[in-house]
Amino acid sequence: MQTLIADDRYVLKKELGRGGQGTVWLADDTLVGGLVAIKVLPVGSAMDEEFLRKTLLAEARMQARLSNARSPHPNIVYIVDVRTLHDGEIALVMEYVDGISVARMIGHREALRPLPIAKVMDIAHQTCSGLAFAHECGI
Repeated sequence: MQTLIADDRYVLKKELGRGGQGTVWLADDTLVGGLVAIKVLPVGSAMDEEFLRKTLLAEARMQARLSNARSPHPNIVYIVDVRTLHDGEIALVMEYVDGISVARMIGHREALRPLPIAKVMDIAHQTCSGLAFAHECGI
């Protein structure tokens, strides 16, 4: 697989997801070891690339504010690094959280069979807890 950054710090392993604001990759951090998630803006996107760059940098700054808060929150993914790639693209390097997304969890359910209410309440509680923490940090 290709390396993401010229200094070879992050080595891509596989694509985790793709959406309107970029592609997220699983990568090895060769400097400190371990896995990270890297969000990269889409190349050649029909959207205004300068707007996407500004949006991604704003996201990085907001997450940095959360990282600098009094203590980390278990429902917030933290920024590890922000890099400008050789082609001018911005890469947002975040901690990697292994697990299944809520969307995928719901998609794997049998047709017309809802999640148990206890699971729904747990997901809602974790989501609200993370949002409340962000609000307390001024976001």
